Amino acid sequence: MKKEKTIKTAETKVIGDGKNLCVLAICTLTQIQSQPYATHLQFAYRLAKDNPDWSFILFTPYRMQIARFRNMAAEAALNQNAEYLMFIDDDAILVDYPDIFNRLKERDKHIIAPLMYIRGYPFDPMFFKYVRTKDIYIKGGVGLELYKDFKTDGKIQDDGLLPVAAIGCHVCLIKTEVFKAMEQPYFMTGMNNTEDVFFCMKCHDCIENIEIFIDTKLSVGHLLLPIWVNDYNVDILRKFYEELKLDVPFKFEQEYADFPPEMVTNELEKLGEDFEE
Repeated sequence: MKKEKTIKTAETKVIGDGKNLCVLAICTLTQIQSQPYATHLQFAYRLAKDNPDWSFILFTPYRMQIARFRNMAAEAALNQNAEYLMFIDDDAILVDYPDIFNRLKERDKHIIAPLMYIRGYPFDPMFFKYVRTKDIYIKGGVGLELYKDFKTDGKIQDDGLLPVAAIGCHVCLIKTEVFKAMEQPYFMTGMNNTEDVFFCMKCHDCIENIEIFIDTKLSVGHLLLPIWVNDYNVDILRKFYEELKLDVPFKFEQEYADFPPEMVTNELEKLGEDFEE
């Protein structure tokens, strides 16, 4: 017998019939790049084709502070009584899984994301686990740590799901009932935290049985220069940066920012030749 999920809810005014409705929130923080947007278009095509009984609302306001964007997206989802809110960052590469909405939805979790890596060396996972700490400033002696050892700590379930303490919202699917259990702000950027970690910690405070998972059977890319990092190439890229001592990747990016794309590609190819030697 399937265990029934319960979630604390607060009274929230909603309008319209949001059954089979999802708000797609795409931020616009970086310059327009053809690689991610091409995969976004492919994703949108498959989304409509594979889900004829679903409706989707695109929420993509003009560039703004990231926490404000996410709070506005959550409010939009609530106002439309949508079942889901899906975040997709503008530097997310969805080439491998244009059906990612369905795959995440079928997992039936409150908050779920695919494997994601931070866009910069050493390309750590973009999700966190709990750790014990003696830091008196951390609530209850428990803190957060990037989940670097997730592949070896034995916590990945047989179905490929990994329970985590917090995620980055680079790409994720959230049931809107989660927002009904809390009050604004849902997302807030602090001195020592990003807006999405704040959101996850608030979920833990407000929702007794909150489910936050990573689906390790899915991996989305995070745009770098003319390439992206994902679960298939992350170990190769780490070794590449370490061997060539490219420990300041953003300096490299800035130095070549005004150069023609073909020149950047040629320089990377040269570095690759040196690496092979």
